[in-house]
Amino acid sequence: MRTVPSPSHLMSRLFGRRLATFWSRQSLAARFTIASLAVLGCGMTLLGAWVSSRIEEGVLYNSASSAALYINTFIDPQVQELAKDADLRPETAAKLDELFNTAPLRKKVVGIKIWSLDSIILYSNKKEEVGRKYPTSWRLHEVMKGRIVGSFESRESENSLERKLGLPLFEIYTPIRATDSQKIIAIAEFYENGTELKRNLARTRLYSWFVVALVTLLMLSILFRIVRTGSATISSQQKALRERISELSRLLRQNEDLRHRVDEINRRSVETHDLILRRVGAEMHDGPAQLISLALLRLDALQPKAQVSDAELPREDYVRIHSALSDALTEIRNMSAGLILPELDALSPADALWIVVRNHERRTATTVKCDVSRLPASLSNPLKTCLYRLTQEALSNAFRHGGGVGQSVEGNCCHGRLTVTISDTGRGFAVEEQMLKSNGLGLKGMRDRVAALGGVLEIESKPGAGTRLTAYFELSENQPVSGVERVG
Repeated sequence: MRTVPSPSHLMSRLFGRRLATFWSRQSLAARFTIASLAVLGCGMTLLGAWVSSRIEEGVLYNSASSAALYINTFIDPQVQELAKDADLRPETAAKLDELFNTAPLRKKVVGIKIWSLDSIILYSNKKEEVGRKYPTSWRLHEVMKGRIVGSFESRESENSLERKLGLPLFEIYTPIRATDSQKIIAIAEFYENGTELKRNLARTRLYSWFVVALVTLLMLSILFRIVRTGSATISSQQKALRERISELSRLLRQNEDLRHRVDEINRRSVETHDLILRRVGAEMHDGPAQLISLALLRLDALQPKAQVSDAELPREDYVRIHSALSDALTEIRNMSAGLILPELDALSPADALWIVVRNHERRTATTVKCDVSRLPASLSNPLKTCLYRLTQEALSNAFRHGGGVGQSVEGNCCHGRLTVTISDTGRGFAVEEQMLKSNGLGLKGMRDRVAALGGVLEIESKPGAGTRLTAYFELSENQPVSGVERVG
């Protein structure tokens, strides 16, 4: 059963895709700006909140400390009896009321409480709260440890009456110590009108956030300027690189066109060369060979008889002329047979090489080991002609210079690479020295013929170590193997 995505999932995928598209279209400087705003914004927000809270804590603590010091000068002398008694005497409470109602203290303090160490209110300007016991708050716990605590507008139950005043109250807790032992004997809690303090705190927060924002913008502007300069440099380099790549691509296309033209010219050159050889062979066969053959026939008619007089043609001169003409006719016919190619169109590459091998064996009375079973079933005519001529000339050289010993022809095609190897175990030769002596025919001609069709011819030989010629051709695609399995 196919699960249908929910609309929210589709919307999230669409949003993610649009976000990725938007991001990919931005420049390096724009990406840096967006990322920096996010990172620096989060970092500076946390830093600003921490700095603001620390400043607020410092301001509240300093305000609470100064206020506590001021109030304690009035209260501490009046409640020293708590060091011995658990409660305040009525006359002490009356003195505190009188003190609280004096102009200096009344102007500064809007409410006051004195707590016992077990969280009972011993005195308050709100008489209905005296004697009440409340749960020990964290503020009382801190003051019992000797600390001064100041906070704004707490929501604890013992402050319900003070909250009815409708003022921003700054609540201060301070320990009351015994004069002789400095032991904490009670806790004083009083409330100041925090309107001005609250205004100062708001101003301080604003200033701290302003400073943090200003530093953030300054850092961001400096970094953005650096990145924008680098981005402009990178953009100009990318533009120059794209232009150069475009120019190189154009030159490569031109070079490829030229290479195809050169290959086509080489192919036509090879075909023209083979056509010329065919014509030369045909002309030699139909011209000089026929004339020499006619001369031999006419010479046979003039053959000296036993009764010929001494003035007639000597028999030994006749034999010499006849032998020379016969040899010349044989040589011309052999040359014509070598120049005139068989009809290769209907032949597979393997069959074409077999024809070369059999003709060579017939003319030289030698044996050639031939394994061409792994050649492709078909090749272009120029390439078949090249293989035919290469094998023909290599075997002829092996017979003339190496005595035809250990002759071998091997063909293979694997992964689009065609390989043909012609070797012998004759006397061999020095390759570099022989290449320098070559006048454009022989080894150089064979190498040029292979190179004209995009192949490579490797020649390996040493004096006394035989010769090995290997031609490599990269085919455009893997060709089907011929299936001919004949080994000579």
